[in-house]
Amino acid sequence: MNNSKNPYSNFDLKQKIKAVVYTILLINFGYYIWLDISVAQHTLFEGSNLGERFRAFTTTIDLSAWIILIAVYELETYALSDEVFTKNKVLLLNFTKFFCVLGIAHTPYAYYINLVEILSAVEIQGVNDLCQLVGMEKSYAFNITYTEITADTCKNLSNASQFFYSDPRTALIVQDATGLDIETHLARVDLVESIAWILIIFAIEINVRLQDKNQASGTIFSIVKYTKVISYTILWSFCGYWIYWGHYMFAWDESMWIAGFFAIEMNLSEWRKEIRSEAQVG
Repeated sequence: MNNSKNPYSNFDLKQKIKAVVYTILLINFGYYIWLDISVAQHTLFEGSNLGERFRAFTTTIDLSAWIILIAVYELETYALSDEVFTKNKVLLLNFTKFFCVLGIAHTPYAYYINLVEILSAVEIQGVNDLCQLVGMEKSYAFNITYTEITADTCKNLSNASQFFYSDPRTALIVQDATGLDIETHLARVDLVESIAWILIIFAIEINVRLQDKNQASGTIFSIVKYTKVISYTILWSFCGYWIYWGHYMFAWDESMWIAGFFAIEMNLSEWRKEIRSEAQVG
């Protein structure tokens, strides 16, 4: 919360960095919409139920909620002055955050279902060559890359002689043992990553609510601080993990989201300074 009538009147280096980071996040959002659509062409079929369709667009749903949420926190922790916070506007902001969190909470659920499905993979009996699956509208997946199995592609996808359906119910996605192992590791990382982000949301929300009451220190602040430190450390380590597996865009996007929430942390820090300064004057 800012005491200035126009907090952006002094568009200093910090504000410029925030503007760049937020712009990059919007661009990345467009990329992930395209990516979800591309993958859905391999994972969905005409008979896919509503839950499967929602899970196919987990990232789009997740990022839509994140974009709105970070905008709300920017308003709440910096852009809006104290005078603007009427009861109705506070209620609107809280409702918006609540629905964003609902959308974000769908992500660990979807990742958990995905992990369970991968762990339930079944061997494709009687198939020891991908070319045997030509014409059956199957796709081969390896390290989150999907390729339709056709007469032109089947020979170049895998030299393995044992294959699995990593989506046993729909039996559309085919993987070899190595690909299935990689997919399992990546699915676990997705799940832990989504939980770490939810912990960060709760920690920031606690910060906001305490600082609304002009509290800027104490035991709860210490607990919140260490929760965020641990969560951000986990997320930074996953950036390295994505790089290791060649997913540079995932690592870049992860780092930009961390930077985006560091901007919110910066707002909170300035707000705490204001509270302490006012307390000293009082």
